Amino acid sequence: PTVAPLDLEGHCVAAVFLNDVPHFALADGAIHRLDNGQKTVQANDGLLAAFHDAANDRLITGGEDGKVFAVK
Repeated sequence: PTVAPLDLEGHCVAAVFLNDVPHFALADGAIHRLDNGQKTVQANDGLLAAFHDAANDRLITGGEDGKVFAVK
C-alpha cells in the first residue's frame, strides 16, 4: 500500500484496501479507487452503509436508492 494525499469532495463513510488498492466510499454514493490513477464509480444515489467483506475481499454498499452494490 502507498500513502498519498487525495482530495475527496464529501464525507468518506468507509476506506478499505482491496487487493492492496485503496477504495473510498463517499456519502454521496461515489466510490473512488487509486489504481494507476484515480477512478470513480457512482454506486448509489446517497450512501446509507458500507461494509468491508474481508472473507471475499470486497466492499459492499447500500444506498438511499435501495440498491446494494459490491466492488471486488
